[in-house]
Formats: sequence, structure tokens, C-alpha cells
Amino acid sequence: MAPTIALGRKTIKIKHKPIQYQPQQHSLEIGAEPQEKQGKRKNETTTENMEADNEDKSRKKQMPTTLVFKMKTTTSDAL
Repeated sequence: MAPTIALGRKTIKIKHKPIQYQPQQHSLEIGAEPQEKQGKRKNETTTENMEADNEDKSRKKQMPTTLVFKMKTTTSDAL
């Protein structure tokens, strides 16, 4: 059912990725407004590139990478 990744002794079952697709699009829209000081252009271009890549490529490869990007920006804002 779920893809598995083997890391040494531990095998990780990837269950959470399909759940994270839907909230992530909202987090991009919410994250674009508070980050006007850092660079609003980056967020606009990433959303445009995401839409283009989602039409061309599979969503499963593109969405987790943008999720990691959003986690980095939110943690830097929190710190």
C-alpha cells in the first residue's frame, strides 16, 4: 500500500505524504502574507513553478519538496 524506505535496520512506511498534500497548498498561501519583509517574490514564483510542475510532473515528487521548504521558512520565522 504505502511506499517503504529502508534505512539501515529501520524501515519507514510513508503514510503521511498523501495527507500532507491538501494542507500544504493552504500553508503556501498563508505563508506568503507574513513574509513580505523577507521576499514575497520568492513565494509567488514558487507557487507558479509548483502549478507548472504539477501539470507536467507527478504531484508526489513535487509536493514533499515544497513542504520541506515551508517548514524551513516557518521555523526561521519562529526563531
